[in-house]
Amino acid sequence: MKTIWVALVLLLFSASAMAAQETIDVVYLVDGQVIRGKIVERETYPEERIKIEAEDGTIYVVKMTDVERIAEQTVERAPERTAGQSAEAGEDPPLSPRYVSVNLLGFLQWGPSVAFGFAVAEDLFLVPHIRLDGLGALNWIIYPDDTYIYTPAFGLTVLHFMDISQLNANRLYYGGGLEIEAGGEVPFEETVANIFGNVGYRWRTVGRKRFLNVGAHVGASYDFWWEELMIFAMAELSFGWDLGG
Repeated sequence: MKTIWVALVLLLFSASAMAAQETIDVVYLVDGQVIRGKIVERETYPEERIKIEAEDGTIYVVKMTDVERIAEQTVERAPERTAGQSAEAGEDPPLSPRYVSVNLLGFLQWGPSVAFGFAVAEDLFLVPHIRLDGLGALNWIIYPDDTYIYTPAFGLTVLHFMDISQLNANRLYYGGGLEIEAGGEVPFEETVANIFGNVGYRWRTVGRKRFLNVGAHVGASYDFWWEELMIFAMAELSFGWDLGG
């Protein structure tokens, strides 16, 4: 029985090794050029020649009188990608220069928000947003007497996306921002400034057109009317769409 298991392990190992290898044709020309690829057709009339598809997809038609010799070569091939892996080994698809995202989890906290991201450098984004303060459940639970002052909050965040693996297109992100609420019975009567940090992880779909952000905001809020400082936190679960180049 032990011998059978050893044989099976060796067989599986050999099969995986063979799957990662490929034999290609190497055509050496008399002028010194070398073409690597697959010979897809051979012709003998009206003249002897071959048709070879190079590794970059280019098709060459070569007369045999121009060929010095033809050889075969075994090359290693990277395994096929999974859904989250990049287009080529070691290559990671870049982020779209613009995107929009919606944090629906805000309905249960301090209000849902809509954000628009604009790339200003590689993996660096300016993200203006609007948060609907009056639609957050925590505001109504903790401050039921202040619902008349709830107005949209406007903010700006700077986010940096960090590539943490060459095997997929997902990103870790971190940054910080400032947000202003100008509520009250009279506009700007009760102004609140929020400064916060933001950290999270972005999962990108296979087509790179949609993504999911999971993260958190933590910061300080200052009410200029009541001269009060409060520490706050807000979980992030936002869905987004890349808007392309």
